Amino acid sequence: RGGVWAASKLPSRCCDRIMNTIEPPTNKKWTSLAKLWNFLHNSFTIILALFLAIGCSYSRVYLGYHSPVQVYAGSVLGMVLGA
Repeated sequence: RGGVWAASKLPSRCCDRIMNTIEPPTNKKWTSLAKLWNFLHNSFTIILALFLAIGCSYSRVYLGYHSPVQVYAGSVLGMVLGA
């Protein structure tokens, strides 16, 4: 009882043979994946956020919850505090 736990007592991994045969991705694959992520993050996300903000602003005025001046002030305040 109460023996020292050692990692050597763990069973060996059965997947070592499989994992060692898989070739790691080349730098070209990583570069293209990074470029795709960067493009989607910089363009798609920003455009989606702008459309969402414009839609919310329009709906607040349309439904009569806020005046256009209040929406504009909230937008400016959000940009200042968010930056």
